[in-house]
Amino acid sequence: MPPAYAAMLAAGGGVVAMQGEAIAGYAMLDADKQEVEAVFVDPARAGLGIGKRLLAALEQLAGGRGIVRLHLSASLNAEPFYRAAGFVALRAEAYAHPSGISLASVAMEKALATA
Repeated sequence: MPPAYAAMLAAGGGVVAMQGEAIAGYAMLDADKQEVEAVFVDPARAGLGIGKRLLAALEQLAGGRGIVRLHLSASLNAEPFYRAAGFVALRAEAYAHPSGISLASVAMEKALATA
């Protein structure tokens, strides 16, 4: 787990999806950066709408904190998921993974609905 996750969790920026007693996925919001840090779903539970619900929960958290625009860096295979959720591609970029490798990705953003 990246060290920054502890601070995000302490700030209430984490959402967990459960199926029975099992963790089906989780999502992380970095409110200070106004950024979706992670949306992960157990591959065995892919295609069940869990990722969509996790992302919607993060958007609701962000909106409750007065955030009007969310940003993220999407892996190339995740870009269609975020595009379908209303995110817009801004530019291609390299994401510096905490493990030290550089991953091809796409910077994206979404304007959130205002109350």
